[in-house]
Amino acid sequence: MNAESHSGAEVWRPVRGFEGLYSVSSLGRVRAEPKTVIHSDGRICKRKQRVMRPGQSNRSRYLSVRLLGHDGNYTTCYVHALVLEAFDKPRPDGMECCHCDGNRANNSASNLRWDTRAGNHADKDAHGTSVVGERHPMRRLDDTAVRAMRARRADGASSTQLAKEFNVSRMTAFRAATGRSWSHLS
Repeated sequence: MNAESHSGAEVWRPVRGFEGLYSVSSLGRVRAEPKTVIHSDGRICKRKQRVMRPGQSNRSRYLSVRLLGHDGNYTTCYVHALVLEAFDKPRPDGMECCHCDGNRANNSASNLRWDTRAGNHADKDAHGTSVVGERHPMRRLDDTAVRAMRARRADGASSTQLAKEFNVSRMTAFRAATGRSWSHLS
C-alpha cells in the first residue's frame, strides 16, 4: 500500500469495474458518484454524490453494498474487497482479503491485506474470531459436555450410549468423543 492510504486523511479512488459510478475511500467508505438518469418516460433526474450505507450479510457478517453497473445489473460487493483492490492491487489468485485486527467492520486500507486461506484462518485463531466450539451458533454441546464425553468414551462408553446421555445424534457423539469435531479442545 502506498503512503497516501496511511496518512490518516481520507483518500477516494474509483471502484474497479465501476469507474465513474462509485468510489471507495481509504477509510472504508463507498460513495455513489453524481450522475444524470434519463427515465424511459423522458424525465431527466440529476443524482447527487452520496456516501452509501453498507448492509451486513447475515451469513458472513461482512459489510457489503449493492452496486449498479454500466450494464444495468446489480452486483453485491464486500466493502473490504473494494477497498483492498482500490488501494493495493487486484485480488491475486488463491488469496483472500484479511482484516489485520480481526474486526470485520474495520475496512480501512491500512487494516487490510491479501493472504492465503490458511493465513486468514490463522488470523481468526489469533484474534479469537473463528467460529468453533461454543462460539458456533448451531452447536448442540459445550466444552464441558465434550470433555465429559471423551472421559466416558475412555471408560468404554459407546457412541450410542453417549448420544442418549447427551441428547445428540450418534454421529455427533462419535465425532465429539473421538476429536473429529471439537478438535480445538485438548
